[in-house]
Amino acid sequence: MIETKRLRCEPVEEHHAESMFSVLSDPRIYTYLPGKPPASLEDLRRRYAFLSGGRSPDGSEYWLNWILFLRETDTAIGFWQATVRPDGRSSIAFVLDPTHWGQGLAHEASVALIGHLFARFEIDALGAEVHFDNHRSAALVGRLGFRVVGQDLDEQDNLYELRRTDWSVDA
Repeated sequence: MIETKRLRCEPVEEHHAESMFSVLSDPRIYTYLPGKPPASLEDLRRRYAFLSGGRSPDGSEYWLNWILFLRETDTAIGFWQATVRPDGRSSIAFVLDPTHWGQGLAHEASVALIGHLFARFEIDALGAEVHFDNHRSAALVGRLGFRVVGQDLDEQDNLYELRRTDWSVDA
């Protein structure tokens, strides 16, 4: 578990599905993300049970997922995930309940969890993909020190990278 001033970041477990189902059912989340809300609570339970193993099926990658809780109210407000690859290049993603957008919570979680990743793993760089029109997420990754390194025109994403040497906990 990783804690910040306002958040508790718990490694995902099957039982978190109950807390996250309503968060992930909000269609606003999927405006810039592929996919759709979970079909059922049971589907989300199965997914979280699978992800709680923390590794890809072949064991070559770490699949790290945290559920974000407001410490003050113990309310689940989103998730943060990282894929750590053996080649030193890894990627991150995050989803936050729209009712909590604009409060600095994704930034707060990201600072703590990026710091954790760089401290625990031999990662040279983190990547992130942000839809061209997702200005909030683009601003966030920019504030964290990520730089645009390319585009995926098929997905309409800017490709961002944060090199270990550019990371600052003061981001």
